[in-house]
Amino acid sequence: MAGEAKELLVTEGAVVTREDGFIRVRRRAVPPLRDVAELEVFAGQLARAVPQRERQKLGLLLDMRDGPLGTDDALMIRMEPAIQQLYEGFSRVAVLVGTAVGKLQANRRAREAGMKNGIFDNEAAAIAYVRGQDAPARRR
Repeated sequence: MAGEAKELLVTEGAVVTREDGFIRVRRRAVPPLRDVAELEVFAGQLARAVPQRERQKLGLLLDMRDGPLGTDDALMIRMEPAIQQLYEGFSRVAVLVGTAVGKLQANRRAREAGMKNGIFDNEAAAIAYVRGQDAPARRR
């Protein structure tokens, strides 16, 4: 099934697909999350769609290009445990953003949370990273 995306989960805020060697969570152009419970529900849905036993062989690509820019830093801090639950078990995690401002913001938030994700504004580089085909230092 190389090259073909298989839809695993569709919610109001995201579409989750299984692609060649990774899972893509594509954020939809809807208002940002309002509370931690929304993210916890999504993390549970993702856990059912992609069980832990499958995650170690897959990367996770969070495609945030269509999503709104999150501006509530206090909410993001409260969401960190649920975000960690989303990432848990995946071999590599990358965040794909569409703007330079989004990249700066994602880098800052990842650094503050102590996360070791790749932050990208280039889709091909992000995909190579989550597939393990590119060194982490080449984050563009």
